[in-house]
Amino acid sequence: MTESTGNISEQVLIALRQIMRAVDLHSRQLQKRHGLTTPQALILHEVARDDGITAQEICRRVHLSRATVADILLRLEKKSLITRTRSTRDRRQVNITATPSAINLLGDALPLLHESFIRQFNELRNWEQTQILYAFQRTADMMNAEHLDASPLLTAGPITSQVEIDLETTKHEMENAPQDNHLTPSATQHPVAESEE
Repeated sequence: MTESTGNISEQVLIALRQIMRAVDLHSRQLQKRHGLTTPQALILHEVARDDGITAQEICRRVHLSRATVADILLRLEKKSLITRTRSTRDRRQVNITATPSAINLLGDALPLLHESFIRQFNELRNWEQTQILYAFQRTADMMNAEHLDASPLLTAGPITSQVEIDLETTKHEMENAPQDNHLTPSATQHPVAESEE
């Protein structure tokens, strides 16, 4: 390896490290200032944008599994940031709404790192976007990471530290919840670890 090649490889590693640090720092600041993890903030944004949204629709929009979304919704409900009520048209459907506390929190310019990145990325020319895509895909391949399952979300650490929720049990409890339209946490909540996603 020539000196020139060595310098380039070092610069690439530095750039990768800078990206990793930026993601980690953003996650820490979001947690410290707003008490939310990045996945929680992302889902809260979706709930506020579409009042009465369902968990299934959230999964489709944020590209996370049903179990992960269910876990995060439980945590947001525990923080009194969302409420869940049964649809008056279809009792099997649960609508999710942001609380006034959540609206105030989002009004405080709750930042999401990937939204800033996407906004700037979309301003690039097509050939620039294609080059960046190829470079990152090639980098993932060189790190033997191309086979890893990942969502389009910039956050530090695993999205959830909890063992995936038993969806059939969750569905059964929701179907047998009290007849009141409002779903209280006790009707659907499972014990969860104290660690945040």
